[in-house]
Amino acid sequence: MRGRTALPPAPLQMCYNKGLRPPRAAPHKKGAPMAQPHIAYCGFNCAACPVFHAAARGSSSQRQLALRYSASERRLLPGQMDCADCRSSTPAVFCAGCAMRACAGARGFAHCAACGEYPCAIMKKSLPCGSAGRAAPDALR
Repeated sequence: MRGRTALPPAPLQMCYNKGLRPPRAAPHKKGAPMAQPHIAYCGFNCAACPVFHAAARGSSSQRQLALRYSASERRLLPGQMDCADCRSSTPAVFCAGCAMRACAGARGFAHCAACGEYPCAIMKKSLPCGSAGRAAPDALR
């Protein structure tokens, strides 16, 4: 891929790569119905992702996230910190080139772990066995 800059990994994977713990989802309120967590194709819980909520917090929050998640070879802009989810018709910059998203979406699976070929070569390359990020999709099996 000469002349093309690789897209940075999704924010939750960057948390894991940097040894950070991703934020926890909001606690369940007693008596309220349990909402199903939004699970991305890769198996991550979108409700635990700060970028998923960045637009609601405003531009200051988006600016901070852009700086925190920028890869050294590619800077992210605050406007790129707006993510509806990876199933959106206009995915965030870090979801657009995701091989797991493309494969699971094309095959009609809710997430990679639902596929009979799991873990495939794409999963092994994106989230190696034993990595912190691999725990989420493995838990869905």
